[in-house]
Amino acid sequence: MLFFTGIVCAQNYERYGAFQSTNIKLYEGLTEVSEWYDIPVGLAFIYRSQINPSNIGDKINLNPATFERDFSNSYGISGNFSIGSMNKDMIPDILFYGGLAGTYISGLIDKNSISDKSFKRVFLFRKSLVYTYTLTEWVKNLVKRERPDGSNNRSFFSGHTATTFSAMTYFFLTSRDFFEKWSVTAHNSDLRTLFQSASFAACFGWASYVGYSRIKDKKHYLSDVLTGAAVGTIISYFLYDHYLSDDSLPNMFELMPGRESLNLAVRVKLQ
Repeated sequence: MLFFTGIVCAQNYERYGAFQSTNIKLYEGLTEVSEWYDIPVGLAFIYRSQINPSNIGDKINLNPATFERDFSNSYGISGNFSIGSMNKDMIPDILFYGGLAGTYISGLIDKNSISDKSFKRVFLFRKSLVYTYTLTEWVKNLVKRERPDGSNNRSFFSGHTATTFSAMTYFFLTSRDFFEKWSVTAHNSDLRTLFQSASFAACFGWASYVGYSRIKDKKHYLSDVLTGAAVGTIISYFLYDHYLSDDSLPNMFELMPGRESLNLAVRVKLQ
């Protein structure tokens, strides 16, 4: 009886240790992606719908080019609803909350299977989406462009496209790095290239379809979609590169104090 009780106590202590360790790593991962400028961005995100154009003058009028109108009239279908026009936040939310839950559960099962960087990747994914969404909403509220179907004047630029490209860019970069280190593909360049190419095709194929569907459903013009794709891709790429890549531009430079001077060191990866 005493032996059984000891085993139960040991198991409970081990679970408590895993729980505590996982929470610490979660907190560290969150703080590692937090910056002072997240505060104004967060406030802008919260108050994105409170913009009153009358306080800053008239909205910026941005009319589509003639060829864009012709393109929309040729390929767009009023009242159409493609699968790419579904709730733009659904897939990113599934990826974020699924990734967060999966990482947390993995830590509880085996606290050595994850690190603070595991949570850092998950929270950085969310950060890229918030940045993309905030910029998109502010531009939509400041720029007046009527949608092809005439439903409102928030056509520029496409939020569906920006959000999807942001999520898929981040997901592709994560999978690319995973295949670089995965034991199955790390030492097999052909297989690694195959998996990375398949990931690229799947991610950007879906993102491109979403952009196309917004034109087909007469919700956006071509420049709305192209701008949204560029915004989402650039934001996710630079955030990922800055926080997770050892070869990013900010990480290449380091200030090293000397006895009577401050020296600038440059790190260059030779292979």
